Amino acid sequence: MQHDIPFKPLKIKPPQLTVDRRPDGTIYLGSAIEPELQEKSIVHLLARKAKLHPNRGWIAERDNGGDWKYLTYEDGDRLSGNIAQALIDRGMGPSTPLMILSGKSINHALLYMGAMKARVPVASISEAFSRVPGAFPKFQHVFTTVRPFMIFSEQLPQVQGGLQFLADLGHDLSDLEIVGLKGDTSKTEFTPFEDLKAAVATDAVDASIDAITPDTVARYMFTSGSTGMPKAAIITQGGMTANVANVATVETEDFEAPDYDPKASLVWMPWSHSGQGIMNFNHSIRRGATVYLDDGLPVPGKFDETLRNLRELPVTGYTGAPVGYAMLVPALEEDAEFRKHFFTHAEQFFYGAAAMPYDIAERLQKLAVECTGHRISVNSAFGTTEALVVTIVGWATENVEQIGLPIPGVTVKLVPYGDKLEARVKSDALFAGYLGNPEATADAFDDEGFYKLGDAFTFLDKDRPEAGLKFDGRVSEEFKLATGSWVATGNLRINVISELSPIIRDAVVCGLNKDYVSILAWANPDALRKAMPGPLEERDGLFVSDALAEFVRERLADYNKNSGSSTRVARIAVMVEPPSLPAHEITEKGYVNQRATQENRADLVERLYEVDPAPGVITL
Repeated sequence: MQHDIPFKPLKIKPPQLTVDRRPDGTIYLGSAIEPELQEKSIVHLLARKAKLHPNRGWIAERDNGGDWKYLTYEDGDRLSGNIAQALIDRGMGPSTPLMILSGKSINHALLYMGAMKARVPVASISEAFSRVPGAFPKFQHVFTTVRPFMIFSEQLPQVQGGLQFLADLGHDLSDLEIVGLKGDTSKTEFTPFEDLKAAVATDAVDASIDAITPDTVARYMFTSGSTGMPKAAIITQGGMTANVANVATVETEDFEAPDYDPKASLVWMPWSHSGQGIMNFNHSIRRGATVYLDDGLPVPGKFDETLRNLRELPVTGYTGAPVGYAMLVPALEEDAEFRKHFFTHAEQFFYGAAAMPYDIAERLQKLAVECTGHRISVNSAFGTTEALVVTIVGWATENVEQIGLPIPGVTVKLVPYGDKLEARVKSDALFAGYLGNPEATADAFDDEGFYKLGDAFTFLDKDRPEAGLKFDGRVSEEFKLATGSWVATGNLRINVISELSPIIRDAVVCGLNKDYVSILAWANPDALRKAMPGPLEERDGLFVSDALAEFVRERLADYNKNSGSSTRVARIAVMVEPPSLPAHEITEKGYVNQRATQENRADLVERLYEVDPAPGVITL
């Protein structure tokens, strides 16, 4: 790492941390910076931006995989008003939710914004729920939780199985209005989406917008459901506008200045997740950015579309899970022309969902210096469905472990939990509870009204809290070995990935009630084959190679020497099959579901603990 090379300046205010330590060990962290004033609603924010720059692109998507087509801010505001009128004409409002079973798109954005103008709660559902038979029970769960008045899908034939599953369970769908696109070949009766856009907004839409309050429900955002059935977090207009104001407070650019250059933002994560469906969606409007919708995913075979878009667009960076960076960096290293284009516009890199391996960050930084003469900060933040943005790294750094400090308007409470600090949060951006689940709502908050994140934080420097926080593991993912020792899954996972980079892309930590820790790893296939001389056999779902075994043992030797029983890796196996999105082994935002993967691949976990390990299981 070239530590003497300066960073490209960040357009973020430095933090002003407040610290309150209590005798029982509880610590309260906040910001001394007062948040900006909130907009009345996201609807009002869009209307204001449409007046400021009516012809600027708001949402862009590929036209059947070809050229980009754009929805301007003015057209977005106007057409969403028409859709609001169509919903109001149907008698829809706060008690008649809308469910969207499609991915991100211009139509999705219009329908969502139109629903907000009509004060209709929207539930954007993970596409897999209504399309993959194994996920149909979750679809049934979210359907009965929301009880939608209307369902929209841009691919009705693909959701037929899910709808039939509901009907077979006895759900009466006769009063459910289904909306699709003209020309859809589905046998289901549906209302063309174009008919909604063709309505003409009247004073009824203005009256509905005027009736919006901070408590007006905007979204039902479902949690990932990694530890059970997903819960529907109730997201209000006030919660969303508070989050926009809190984040905007730390930004130094004047997004409404006449000479402001709007940035291109490439979005690959789905709008069924709060990271893109709420946080990025709303902040992009506030910044007046043009949002380009990426159909790629950070999985083998689907990342090529992301690379195509990055090669073409003047984006100011890349935002996503570290698994995406693990696929982006090799492509940049191998293509000089792509590198030159990419770093010409790059201002900051942003990651979330998991910790960034140092090896990936260092390789990215080396390329940045080569192309620009500057280091470019690789920053992170921490947020959840229920709390939205909680912390942000507000300074240039090469330390990829940290998640920053609380943003203005947010208080983080750290409560002693064994040898860890359990994190809790309070702010005006918090969700309003779980829909139809008062027990879970009550359990989610402590007696001071702080939402319990279920995660642990720790200080980078316990004597200097202003140096920032880092994620210290998901409380629900930590487990005990048979010896009684706790295993910190998050830290161990990132250490192993870093030691075995670039041939390993991600990993699952195993060992619940076992005598030792083992790892199921996913390979970076191209890097693996380049690094391994000689044959690389695939046997019973694992890569088998003497060279691979030697590489793993050599890389982990020093790590294991300095590790205790709860961090020492005794065995590792490198899997052939990549993580499955339909099987919930990886979320749509790139986070690996440790529990689901071990349940789906129980046979491989068992092989890690056989007395005489089979080929492919590397003993250290």
